[in-house]
Amino acid sequence: MAATLELARQLLGFNTINPPGSEADCMRFFADWLNDRGFAVSLSSFGEGRCNLIARLPGAKTGKPLAFTGHLDTVPLGNALWQYDPFGSQIEDGRLYGRGSSDMKAAIAAFAVACVHQRETILAGRGAVLLITGGEETGCDGARALIASA
Repeated sequence: MAATLELARQLLGFNTINPPGSEADCMRFFADWLNDRGFAVSLSSFGEGRCNLIARLPGAKTGKPLAFTGHLDTVPLGNALWQYDPFGSQIEDGRLYGRGSSDMKAAIAAFAVACVHQRETILAGRGAVLLITGGEETGCDGARALIASA
């Protein structure tokens, strides 16, 4: 759990509010994190400061791999007064606060860390793929770019 929380806190520290998105720095950080843990990672740009990430752990068996898709962009902060810094990743009373904590940076962290912990099982099986996009909050621009490039 500590590794998931740490990765989630790191991802929450990036301002990826969409518009304008600007997910590239967060994606590069996450790509490095995954690469350091043995994933084959590729990044693809779909505009200035915008990109998608595909990360793979290959499997020994044929067939479709376990796949997870998510996005790193977030909705704007809105007019509400924030009790906590939206990019500060504070933990209070066992809760993690920050823009993107529930949609969906913490979920991405959980899946990535689970893959790391289950690495040997994944490698012996059919593998795993992470498809992480930008631009989800404003029309799925990143997903559309991935489909167009396939």
